[in-house]
Amino acid sequence: MRHTTRTLTAALLAVPLVVGMVLPSSAATSVRIKQSGKIIAFAIEGPETSDTVPGNYWSGNVDVMGKDAMGYLATFECADGAIPWEDEGCDYLGDVWLEGSGLSVTTAKGKNGATKVSGVVNAYSSSYDEETGEEDYAELGELTLQATLSTYGKSIRSTESSSFNDPNTGESYRYRWSQTFKNANVTGTLDGSSIDGDGIVGSYRGMQRMNLP
Repeated sequence: MRHTTRTLTAALLAVPLVVGMVLPSSAATSVRIKQSGKIIAFAIEGPETSDTVPGNYWSGNVDVMGKDAMGYLATFECADGAIPWEDEGCDYLGDVWLEGSGLSVTTAKGKNGATKVSGVVNAYSSSYDEETGEEDYAELGELTLQATLSTYGKSIRSTESSSFNDPNTGESYRYRWSQTFKNANVTGTLDGSSIDGDGIVGSYRGMQRMNLP
């Protein structure tokens, strides 16, 4: 089975953005947002037997921040033994989006203690209306998730930052993000189908600051 290595890129999307805020033109405003917490991410790829999700093969990712989950699955209908991107005999059926809250997340004590994630995530299909340019979503149902991530190796740390300053208007923006994580082996099930792949377990810290004249 081909596994997909997942980074924490999707976690950046969970940091609230304030660019779209509507503020009084006469009011000088300074906004600062800070976030920190635990993050878990893992790949899902392989045959599936879910009655909720179409097809018989899926490939995607799940990210868990705190107790909230988000993810997606590309779904396929494949001939026996066929694997998308490697063999003929697989038809792409579309993407399924995952979203859940209130998941149970526990980590055993110890240097490489296993992290367990369990709970229910909602699955949605999507379709694009070419006339209106809008994306429509339809709820497919609930999927039960149970995953165990066993970390290994050394911790990996990465940082990212950016800033912007307009001397003419006085507007400025600063962004900083850091994360520390370990790679992990993942086992478990999603709606009864086996999960056996790669993941990461770690923590994140982010800050955004915007000054509007």
